[in-house]
Amino acid sequence: MSKLSFLCVGVLGLILTIVSCQSAVSDGAVLKPTGDSITFSLNPKTTVLIRALFSFEDEEGREYLTFQNDEEP
Repeated sequence: MSKLSFLCVGVLGLILTIVSCQSAVSDGAVLKPTGDSITFSLNPKTTVLIRALFSFEDEEGREYLTFQNDEEP
């Protein structure tokens, strides 16, 4: 692509960004707290894909790193 094409695409992108950020649309939705809740069952073999690392200090001041274990003992 030529420099003119890049310039046109850049200017068009800038104009679209400015126009889209200036329009404040209000749909009139209001969130209200309720006592309702939704629950569903998970497969017992469902695993967490996130690995977590936590620091821990015992009563004697020794520091440890603990890792999340996704399997039950």
